[in-house]
Amino acid sequence: MVNEISLRKGTTFDTIEVKGQGLGVNTCEVEVQFGDMVCTVKGISELGFFCSIDSGNNPTVGLLQEISILIKNRGYALIDIEKRMDRSFALIPAIRTISPEMGSSAGGSLIAISGTGFSDDKEKLTVSIGGYNCPVESSSFTQITCVSPAQAAGAKTVEVTILAATGSPVMAVCKHLSGVCTFSFSSSVTPTLTSVVPNAITGTGEVNMILTGTNLMSSVNGATVHIGNQQCIVQSQSVDSIACSITNLPLGENLVQAAVTGYGNAVSSLVVTSPPIISSISPNAGSIYGGTTLTFNGNGFTLEASVDIGGVPCEVEAATLSELICKTGAHAAGTSQVVIEIGSVTYPQQTYEYQQNISPEILSISPLTGSHGETVTITGQNFLPVSKVTIGEKECTLTSETANQIQCTTAPHAVGPQSVVVQTIHGKSNSNIQYEYILELSMTTPISGEHIISISYLN
Repeated sequence: MVNEISLRKGTTFDTIEVKGQGLGVNTCEVEVQFGDMVCTVKGISELGFFCSIDSGNNPTVGLLQEISILIKNRGYALIDIEKRMDRSFALIPAIRTISPEMGSSAGGSLIAISGTGFSDDKEKLTVSIGGYNCPVESSSFTQITCVSPAQAAGAKTVEVTILAATGSPVMAVCKHLSGVCTFSFSSSVTPTLTSVVPNAITGTGEVNMILTGTNLMSSVNGATVHIGNQQCIVQSQSVDSIACSITNLPLGENLVQAAVTGYGNAVSSLVVTSPPIISSISPNAGSIYGGTTLTFNGNGFTLEASVDIGGVPCEVEAATLSELICKTGAHAAGTSQVVIEIGSVTYPQQTYEYQQNISPEILSISPLTGSHGETVTITGQNFLPVSKVTIGEKECTLTSETANQIQCTTAPHAVGPQSVVVQTIHGKSNSNIQYEYILELSMTTPISGEHIISISYLN
């Protein structure tokens, strides 16, 4: 019979004393549970036994659960406690260790908090250090990892709060062997950056950057460097320098940031400048009818770029920091200025030539009308090398091509006149020549008498 339980709530590190009569048996003969919590018997006394909650099966946190005791070969013990609260136990989370216990005042330290009663769902827990959020990276029942915020120097209290099964928040208790659960922000382990060489890059090739400062390597080798929003790949590291390589950067001033494994973020006000540069344009000439795909190589490009060639927009199709691709519009023959702008920044002007003698030109198509599956002959000039032919919205399948003549097979299409366009590597042709899809009657049913006629249309 059980008539007293020493604790109503506690952690897996606490010992629960259960008192009563007839409980003085061997520890291996007693099975104790509080709902889904197994309480492993640690010792037997004259008045009962001592047990601790086992964390192995991830028991429910923050919920009062009643005790049950099974004594082997004797059955279940009588629980002679009137109030449900007095015969129940609620598990609360506990912090046991914090590692590391010291890090950079600039934040960025990856902290492992070990204990029990945490959650596999990181959305159900929060961690704060000195009252500031420590964003959770991962979590399980026994460990949480989070990234320290920036804080002034000193020891700050670490707090963990779990959303319990009841929907209420439960704060973890500190069960650290030292008696306190703190993380210290210290200048002695705060990395600092004092110089970067070079302090400007042009994006014309890979650049080796040298960062100098203090505390740039802890007892655990490893660091990451970002310049602006681009990662600079670390090549070597020492306590006072980091070497890394990078190619392109966004335009303007880019902040240099470093995170040192074991310490955290570096204090830095360094910047690397990235100017607007165009190193090449390919091709440098194309069709007067537009449709030429231009590739610019250089530095600092984005999809927000606007490209203007002789007053005509060149539609941007793709962009990386080192490459910009756009498609030209129609323009009169001649040399035109290329203007590229990103925000308020204008790139150095380039030139591009619209050339008549490489522009594909359609003079005629034969036949002028037909349906799908028709072989058509297109005559003109500058057809090679041809990429494709379109009639309306559909591609006409190529069967033969020369510089002055193309034959292709028409695809199914809606009836009506449709523009014919030849596309070569130099761009597209004129679109004023048309082929008319006509309605082709392939069958009528029935063939005689006064009936409603059903027409099947092949296009």
